[in-house]
Amino acid sequence: MDVKDECAKIMIPNVFTPNGDDKNETFEIVNILPKTQLIVLDRNGIVIFKSDDYDNSWNAQNVVGGTYYYYLNNRFYNNEYRGYVQVIK
Repeated sequence: MDVKDECAKIMIPNVFTPNGDDKNETFEIVNILPKTQLIVLDRNGIVIFKSDDYDNSWNAQNVVGGTYYYYLNNRFYNNEYRGYVQVIK
């Protein structure tokens, strides 16, 4: 399978619910490539989470519910995504 084909299948959720029910607890990006950087910002532009090799582990434990903005970047494959995610606690 071509790397470009795999990149085309990336799915980024726009909501997750880290509320302790063992369902949808983390910001899980389907088909994320290794060495992908994730930066999450609040509405004031303050970085609240950063990982240079994101592994689907952000659980929004350090924030309240609300809308957060993300920047997802894999420089090796030249993929970049920006958007928002709603955290419902």
